[in-house]
Amino acid sequence: MNLGSLAERVRPQKSSVSPTIRLENDVDCVWIHVKAAENEQIWSFRDAINMRAGLSIHRWKIWWTIPRLVYHEHSIPPESYLLLCELQDPNAACDGLQAEPYYLCMLANIDHDMGFSLSGSSSSDVLELHGHYNGVGEVKPGLRQALLMSISRDPFTLMSTSIMHLKSRIRSHFTPAMRKRLQKLTFHASTIPPPEYPRGPGPSFVDSLGWCTWDSFYTDLSEEKVLYGLESFKNTNVRPGFLILDDGWQCTDVDDRMNCFQWGGRLTSFKANYKFSPEYSSEKSSLSQPCSEKVQLDGTNITELSEGVIPDSLGRNVSCGGHSLRSLVDKAKDEYGIKNLMVWHTLSGYWNGVSPEAPEMKAFNPKVVTPQQPYPISMSRMSKANALEGEPFTVHGVGVVHQDSLEAFFTAYHSTLKAMGVSGVKVDAQSVIPALTGSMDGDIHRSGGWELTIGAHVALQNSVAASFGKQSKGTIPDEFPVMHCMCHSLHTLLSIGALYPDENDVTLLTGEYEGSGAARLRPVVRGSDDYWPNDPASHGPHLFANAMNSMLISHVGLQDWDMFRTDFGRTSHMHAAARAISGGPVYVSDVPEAHDSSILQALAFSDGAVPRCLRNVYPVRRALFTDPQRQAGVPLLLQNVNAAGGGVVGAFSIAGAVLEDDKDCFRFLSPKEMIWPDDCPTNLRDLNGNEFTLDKKAVYEESNISGNSYLEALRISGVASPMDVEEIRKIANIPGSESLMYIALRNSDKTPHLCAGPASAVPFSLPQVFDYELVSFSPLKSLFSTRSAEKDLNPCWIAVIGAKDMYNAGGTVLDVQIVSSNVDETKIDLKLLGSGKFWIALVQSMGDSDAKETSLHMPLNLSGSLKPLKSTASYGEDSYDSAQDTSYIDEQPVMHTPLDFNISVQSEVRWIQSGHHMRRDTANISIAEFEVPSANQRHGGAQRSAVRLQVTKK
Repeated sequence: MNLGSLAERVRPQKSSVSPTIRLENDVDCVWIHVKAAENEQIWSFRDAINMRAGLSIHRWKIWWTIPRLVYHEHSIPPESYLLLCELQDPNAACDGLQAEPYYLCMLANIDHDMGFSLSGSSSSDVLELHGHYNGVGEVKPGLRQALLMSISRDPFTLMSTSIMHLKSRIRSHFTPAMRKRLQKLTFHASTIPPPEYPRGPGPSFVDSLGWCTWDSFYTDLSEEKVLYGLESFKNTNVRPGFLILDDGWQCTDVDDRMNCFQWGGRLTSFKANYKFSPEYSSEKSSLSQPCSEKVQLDGTNITELSEGVIPDSLGRNVSCGGHSLRSLVDKAKDEYGIKNLMVWHTLSGYWNGVSPEAPEMKAFNPKVVTPQQPYPISMSRMSKANALEGEPFTVHGVGVVHQDSLEAFFTAYHSTLKAMGVSGVKVDAQSVIPALTGSMDGDIHRSGGWELTIGAHVALQNSVAASFGKQSKGTIPDEFPVMHCMCHSLHTLLSIGALYPDENDVTLLTGEYEGSGAARLRPVVRGSDDYWPNDPASHGPHLFANAMNSMLISHVGLQDWDMFRTDFGRTSHMHAAARAISGGPVYVSDVPEAHDSSILQALAFSDGAVPRCLRNVYPVRRALFTDPQRQAGVPLLLQNVNAAGGGVVGAFSIAGAVLEDDKDCFRFLSPKEMIWPDDCPTNLRDLNGNEFTLDKKAVYEESNISGNSYLEALRISGVASPMDVEEIRKIANIPGSESLMYIALRNSDKTPHLCAGPASAVPFSLPQVFDYELVSFSPLKSLFSTRSAEKDLNPCWIAVIGAKDMYNAGGTVLDVQIVSSNVDETKIDLKLLGSGKFWIALVQSMGDSDAKETSLHMPLNLSGSLKPLKSTASYGEDSYDSAQDTSYIDEQPVMHTPLDFNISVQSEVRWIQSGHHMRRDTANISIAEFEVPSANQRHGGAQRSAVRLQVTKK
């Protein structure tokens, strides 16, 4: 398909199309140029795109984007930054086979303080391009690069390549100092050695389980409560590795306010508030609750308290001066094994910035400013329920540090935190900064929204590097321990994405992991609006938003799916499973003594180590444009890749609830609003014969669905395949790869399945809404090499499945290497993460099943031994010295502990084996189980083990 011709046909009125640019990975792109003449402009497209289906990522409130599936261009919402379409291609059929469709990507750009976005037209089925200027004074007339259009047959390669090209254009407008800084980072990334073992991208703290204080205490936070929360984890047999002190620890002018009464507050000091004084004593129970619920405090309703003030009976009669976090940090690390204690703050200091009257802030020349007026048309249409006019930062203004003092502000802030032992920051409320231009006065009014935003992020990046970055040499850090949150304005996303070195995608074409130094430098970026534990209609939309937003956010940084709580039944299990394969940080916000230990133990080992995937999770290609929220019988399908050539597919039942972005609320759908299969009954009733809709009870409680026609109709039956994992799909397209085989393990019943080819399917069933299934795929490796002239009539294979009780079992297998192999014996070396029961699958073809009956006993001997690997630092750091380890050298076997194997025949399977001859084979799958004992490491790094296996024929 010719992109240039398509772009010329559909381009906006009074625009021009650049010559076609051939990018890497066979991606073609063009730029749409428009002439800027006014501060607010709209250009209508000349023709429809003719898409079969599309995915829009659009901003629905100032902080966040959400996805929307669209099938007509007029339904594309305003402030759409990304439109990914599957095109209708009448020439797609080729030689009787359906070729891969073409995918079109449209990405909005920012050029000279003019930001662009897409929207559907209210008068016709065409797109509109919106441009709004948020610079100083009036727009300067001239051409602007408004929109990047690109095309490919691979939607994932299309997205990664297109966004990388967009970031390169953003960097072309960098100042010389910014370019020099990025060049240094990029060169430094090339010098960072790859990790000794595979790990996903991002800073090292994400390799451990975390705990965030937000849903535990909200703003009613104190040292005593935090330590109480850490103490409660001892009963779970899982120790968090990182801790986030969320909102409620800082010195502000609203320190005594309950949650939801703090939004107009401003920062007054870099130290902690009065609740972290040694004099302060608080009740151990959680007092702050979600704003939507009424709770009792000593017989007083929160809504009756004066402006939500924390009652005096809690001990507010102490000095409000700044206090140190050092006592808390030391106790958290020394007594509870926390490796990284991070704290929360906003990009402007606090929700409404810094206080110009505070003595500690005056050195940074702050002024109170309000957002740009009038608001751009597209921004005012984002959400009717979240009108910018009602936001606290609009009503009260934001105390903004002078742009020339930003570097000094962050340096002073973070160096103070570092001196208290803090090791990183979560930076919230970032998207307000681009809106603050146009209303500043005097000497602070020197830059537009883009300069303000990129300047703030340059200062933040430099300060994080200086205070928290872990340098192996020189002054440039090996990682950035920062979490970006509430950051989905286009200005903010492009600033973050452009300031960090690009990272190549994971490559498993040879079954090997290829790491890069840039992977470790990736920042963490939140993928969606908050997790709302008490809103039963929010859980499905939360997963859907993160899954689909990954098509954009995952190319900006390591995507963060947000915290969650483990004590909300089936929804907690679903959230845990999704985060286990997300590739990003996994952290909970459990109220003390309200843990589900079974969830925590399936997410992380006792030392806190989390078996992560190697990249951000993506939707499965075949489900990219299906709507699992509205379509009954359709699951949300996700896919990711593990080390040693493995993959994982997740299926989630999330039908029946949506986020209404124009009403700012989650809600359940009635049966009439759902899309039902043709064979589904139209009269759906509950057990009492009434029309049924999901409710809180149906979500949170186990219920008998028998006789409930609505719930029975939402039952999902589906299949997962190795081909659903994009890396395996690429391997399968290489000639000769059709013989690759995998062992699949369903998480729900621990049943292994033989996938006799990449396209083999494993069935799954999701009986209830908010059920899930994880299917891991482990590659089979051939045993017992034969002479080239011989053919083994009974070939054997081995697959290392991993720690069977973990959500991401395949993530516990770090490396599998065949050391030596002959006709009678094969030696295999493994590197494993964690402890517990590990599974190995042995598969043997028993010959032509039509010729003779086969034995169910595997005629193989399996033996092995285990040796702990040196681990003196966190899981994400390169502490393992392979030069000192001789455990893999045959002449010096130093594995000390023999392994005991419990072998059981799991199944007898049959498949057709193709090649020079067609034959019907029967194969046995035997599972060998062995246990890696816990090392009970308290302050060291993650537990890793080397295993030597020896398989011989009887």
